[in-house]
Amino acid sequence: MITQTQDVANQRAIQYTVNSIYNLVFENSDVIDFRIEFSTKHKYFGVFHFEGNRTKELHLIVLLDSASALEELLEVEDTIIERIAELKDQKGEAA
Repeated sequence: MITQTQDVANQRAIQYTVNSIYNLVFENSDVIDFRIEFSTKHKYFGVFHFEGNRTKELHLIVLLDSASALEELLEVEDTIIERIAELKDQKGEAA
């Protein structure tokens, strides 16, 4: 029972983090261009940074059925927050 409860809690935390990343990207769409990919069949979640029609060096991919999915998603979220902050700082310096 404990294992089942832990699995459900982990799945909910994964869903919450995915939603949080989506919200973060939408709220900052004026600062940065991201593409988010999600596959329910393959349990795949990917975030890509675009500049114009080209991808930048940021390609973040998480397999959602892996044991480390939650930890990896939290790292993706932190990376996106840092990238957005960097770009906001650059825009502030250019102004």
